[in-house]
Amino acid sequence: MHTILHEGCDSQDAAAVGAVPEGGGGGYRCRVRRPMHALTGVLCLIGLVAACAGSSGISDRPVVGGLLVDADCPGEEVPTDLTVICYRLEMADASLSVVVIRATDPTGAPVLHLHGGPGGRAVAERFRWLAPRSEVLGGHDVILVDQRGGGDSTPSLDCHELDAAPAVGLDAYRSCRQRLDDAGVDRGQVTVEAIAADMVSLRRVLGLESWHLHGVSFGTRIALELIRIDEGAVESAVLDSPMPPEVGASGSGAGVLAPPRHLVRNPDRPGVDPDRRRRCRVRRT
Repeated sequence: MHTILHEGCDSQDAAAVGAVPEGGGGGYRCRVRRPMHALTGVLCLIGLVAACAGSSGISDRPVVGGLLVDADCPGEEVPTDLTVICYRLEMADASLSVVVIRATDPTGAPVLHLHGGPGGRAVAERFRWLAPRSEVLGGHDVILVDQRGGGDSTPSLDCHELDAAPAVGLDAYRSCRQRLDDAGVDRGQVTVEAIAADMVSLRRVLGLESWHLHGVSFGTRIALELIRIDEGAVESAVLDSPMPPEVGASGSGAGVLAPPRHLVRNPDRPGVDPDRRRRCRVRRT
């Protein structure tokens, strides 16, 4: 379990698949505390990818632009006879942790796994693909990325203040927010659109023409956005526990409701929702 402080996490990321996102980003933050989903349904990829012809494994040639640099793999080493290579994708406003697991005999396009969250992780949990070895790795390289804001990527929105024990009141939220602000972290840069754009940059720097997508929970939103902005590069997509764009990204239950805006936007005055008052004044005039 881990917790992040995320901005705009219950805004609509797109009006519908294939539509231009409505923007929004309400400026509010919500606590997301959830375990990583098990990789149920991964084997569903096998039937899909076997039928698709596309660019095969990741090229061994040097990447263009120097944005991808070798890095130590975070987390525990996983015994395997496969080649596992860790990188950092260095960008102007973020540094992403990436791992490529090479297939024994890559005959099809690689599979990009998009973890849940927001604020999940995948690179340090590569053992999920290696022990036992996923059948996908029989013919497809697998790419794992810690999305911006989570995992071993930076800046990190992890709220360690909220992980030690259940939060009482709002003091822990304030402490996390203050620490991130003091560090100059822009919480507004962690959006579905930004994460999807990162994935496009990664695909290009790896020299890939196409890949398959496997999204889990919140990762399905990233997959849908990639289909919208980079459709020609998507061979197939498997959406495990999909989270439609019109559903809030926090909470639980059928509606997946976000917490009241005023509790996190203005925690020092929890009974006031400035945006709602503003809207009411507009209606009366």
